[in-house]
Amino acid sequence: MKGNMFVSFTCIIFSCVWTAAVNAKQETWRSDLSDAIQIGVSSEGFSRAVVDCGDQEMAFVISLDEEFDGVLYTRGSFSSKNTNCFRKANGGKDFALKFSYNECGVKFDAAAGGDTTTVIVQFDDDLIFPGDLAFAIICNRTAPRLDDDNDEESDLPMRSRITLVAADPGAQETGSAAVTSSSTSQVATLYPPEPKSHQEL
Repeated sequence: MKGNMFVSFTCIIFSCVWTAAVNAKQETWRSDLSDAIQIGVSSEGFSRAVVDCGDQEMAFVISLDEEFDGVLYTRGSFSSKNTNCFRKANGGKDFALKFSYNECGVKFDAAAGGDTTTVIVQFDDDLIFPGDLAFAIICNRTAPRLDDDNDEESDLPMRSRITLVAADPGAQETGSAAVTSSSTSQVATLYPPEPKSHQEL
């Protein structure tokens, strides 16, 4: 009887030590991986990105430089695979997502100036890696339009905006100037920043 109790007690101790060792190794791996891979803002791999702010829907359109077989989705929609908010690509360079203002993670943000969500362009089907793209898109549906009362475009507030951001939601802000495009019309188009000349490097 005592022998059986001793064996059981020894097994429990061994199991606890083994579990602790495995957990420690996993935490070390995660720490090393997060230190080694920094996923910041990427501005390469696309020729233009567009946000189109309609009355009932907003649309995101992107033209990539190379054939794409990854996934596009709005932040927070990866798991649900909602067809309006998520798209699996199987080749091609031009892609679009179109969704209403009450789905796909769209939220009103007074500080940002309108309804906003973030679109991720992820080259791997499952994981975010450096080089993946992300765009914060904003639609100000309350902004007045160009008409007889507002015949000067400079008099109008921003109606649409698209900004390059980090694909990793946990990425820290770098403090560098944001790459963004705003428009007083319902469509804003963002082009990648011009590469620096040798004199600027």
